[in-house]
Amino acid sequence: MDKNSAAANELRSAAETISLAAVAKDYARRPELLARYGERGRAMYLQDTRFHLSYLADAIGFGRPSIFRDYLGWVADVLAARGVAPEELNENLRCVREVLDETRSPESLAIALEAFDAGVAAARAAAAGAPQSSAPLPADGLAKRYLDFLLRGERQQALELMQDALRSGTGIREIWLHVF
Repeated sequence: MDKNSAAANELRSAAETISLAAVAKDYARRPELLARYGERGRAMYLQDTRFHLSYLADAIGFGRPSIFRDYLGWVADVLAARGVAPEELNENLRCVREVLDETRSPESLAIALEAFDAGVAAARAAAAGAPQSSAPLPADGLAKRYLDFLLRGERQQALELMQDALRSGTGIREIWLHVF
């Protein structure tokens, strides 16, 4: 197993612990979050943090930091469209990074931070209005083929199709916007 795969697997194994610690850290710093969003908001925050770590692990495992960068660019766009201040995502990411610093081995941390820091920079650029870019969708009916797999109940083939698209350079943002 190569070092990226090992770091990705290590991150996936620790994702729940990291997510819980990051959310707890932010709620301890900003106790008004509980009053503002309630327990439902905390649960959604925890779920979002899990998604962040899942995409980070995929970016590491595939050796493509652009997966996490594009994902966070998309997250920033979605949050902005819903009227969520960019600082909310920035605080979440700050807490996640601190927990990564506290819990990962030096080698694993270096690998994780390569993708993480690129993603955070993209999210900040998106919040500032800078356009995000990634490879366009292939003109081979990717969305239709994905839907066909799902309608036939072939979830594994649908997943493999998306993984192949990522490997060939299609950005996660384009997949989210034009396939999902």
